[in-house]
Amino acid sequence: MMPQRERPGMGEPESSVVLSSAEWTEVNKWCGKRLASGTWRVGRRTCPSPFANTSASSPPRGIPSEACRGVRRDGNVQEPSFVGPLKNVTSVIKRNATFTCMVEHLGQYKVAWIKADNKAIQALHKQVITNNNRVSVTHTGNRTWRLHISNVQPSDRGQYMCQINTAPMKVLGAYLDVHVPPDIISTESSRDISVPEGSTKELHCRAKGYPEPVVKWRREDNQDLTVYDNKQTRKVKEFVGDTLVLREIHRSEMGTYLCIATNGVAPTVSKRFSVSVHFAPTVTAERQVVGAPLHATVVLECRIEASPKSLNIWFREDGTVVANKPGKFETQEASIPGRLAIRLTLTINRLTKRDFGAYICRGQNSFGSTEAKIDLHQARSSRKHRPRPPELYLPKEHDGLRTSPASTQPKVIHSPSYINELNESVIEVSGNVRYEHNYDFDLTSAAASLRRTSRSLVATSVFFGLSCVRIR
Repeated sequence: MMPQRERPGMGEPESSVVLSSAEWTEVNKWCGKRLASGTWRVGRRTCPSPFANTSASSPPRGIPSEACRGVRRDGNVQEPSFVGPLKNVTSVIKRNATFTCMVEHLGQYKVAWIKADNKAIQALHKQVITNNNRVSVTHTGNRTWRLHISNVQPSDRGQYMCQINTAPMKVLGAYLDVHVPPDIISTESSRDISVPEGSTKELHCRAKGYPEPVVKWRREDNQDLTVYDNKQTRKVKEFVGDTLVLREIHRSEMGTYLCIATNGVAPTVSKRFSVSVHFAPTVTAERQVVGAPLHATVVLECRIEASPKSLNIWFREDGTVVANKPGKFETQEASIPGRLAIRLTLTINRLTKRDFGAYICRGQNSFGSTEAKIDLHQARSSRKHRPRPPELYLPKEHDGLRTSPASTQPKVIHSPSYINELNESVIEVSGNVRYEHNYDFDLTSAAASLRRTSRSLVATSVFFGLSCVRIR
């Protein structure tokens, strides 16, 4: 009585059979020629199979036809073999990887999948052996066998084998390479730094990934990097290496630096490093001497460059602080685009004589203080047009004497020379004789000019025998 055997899956050959000695004899008679190098399990033993010739046209009762699958017409059984190589697989972490093993004439033999580095059996024929729930197997008939690894991890990297349980074993091997995108290790990288001008500082950027990432440095504003190579300084747009040395750093090197890590696996990653360079304020007066006339409005200006930001003030030479005063003093600060500097201005409205003198702008921070001096002086008007000549008026009566009856208005006598500098007022020259004008010039200068003109006048005898009038 033949032992009961397990039924295979739908459309698949029956699984291999464990035969007793008596059953083995029947199979030996029916299958014909001996297998060249095959083996059969007889009881609990694995033995060579010396098949004997037989003329039987069908297998013994209870012996599955698959027991002799692969037997040629001449009676020799053909062993299974691989069709083509097992190809290497490259995958990116958290994606899927698949090995495909092609076999022909598998017969009753089985295909196994093994991870070579630790000899761990992944799957045996249709059954997964490993406890890794990311591993699965599929097959198409008895020819195509696949090992699937989902959500691959770096630990899956290594050599895998497709094996047929012949004697000796037949094996194909292939490598699974798992690529990992680059990542910057924050705990091993530098942070934002603040350094005094002239000091030396290193920026570190450590990256991991597979293949090993390449680290490059750039400035965010696309300015050149200053690097030192063999005691020489050179300017470059990009520097390769995980450590960037900032030697004798200058304020122009202040800004944001980018560490970029790449290894050919998307995405590329970067990290920003802010570099602050500290120094005492630098104060520059746009004009050190400024002239303006009385009653005018003037703007004094300084440029201050400092890091960290400075405290900025205006004060007079005697130490008096010039503060905002509506309608009189106005102070303002404005940033200069693309620079560390600011523009500090002081506007003085309606200048008086007390406003003239020295003004000082000062910038101060924790690294020191600096100041610049501006001298404000009274100046003549810069208007260049030709003024109207002055007019000399003689009144209708002078010292009790009457003028000509025909004359009802003061007589106008033009000065023989023009006056270049006049002011908006009437200048009294002597009791009843005056010069009058409408030009906004300095009074002092106008008076001086009138005196020069009066000296050139010739003493005149008036019609009524008046004495000469001398203009002083």
